[in-house]
Amino acid sequence: MTPKLLVPFDDSPPAAAALEHALARFADEEITVLYVIDADEPDGSLRQRLLTEAFEERRRTGERTADRVLEGARRYAAGYGVEIATLTAFGRPARRIVEHAEGNGIDRIVMGTHGRSGLSRLLLGSISEAVSQGSSVAVTTVREAGEFEEFSRQDVAHTA
Repeated sequence: MTPKLLVPFDDSPPAAAALEHALARFADEEITVLYVIDADEPDGSLRQRLLTEAFEERRRTGERTADRVLEGARRYAAGYGVEIATLTAFGRPARRIVEHAEGNGIDRIVMGTHGRSGLSRLLLGSISEAVSQGSSVAVTTVREAGEFEEFSRQDVAHTA
């Protein structure tokens, strides 16, 4: 069976580096590129009901952006002679990435990272770090410069 690879993609330079890494290193695998529109679904609260129109506009704008970004990813992959699947999800990115990986038999996640450290990482958070810590599948993070780091649950078990 062909291994399955997930590449979360947002058209940032680190995401582009991750896609390039995936296409160069894992071209024979089944590659899915995932764009996550960053927002929570309305929860039915009064506040959310009042904001429904704004929410729907944000969703439409996000879907148009996703279409553009994913078309660019398909064209880029075609340059490598690789056909990819593309998918759009809606919600918190780290959560949706992990849910998709675990619910669809993904063997590895390859994603970009800005490589923040210290205070900026604490204040801004890191989607790649949250995915690495929350996922039960292997995660490879790629910096814009092409440096990459592989992480898996087995690594954690050996260091604990």
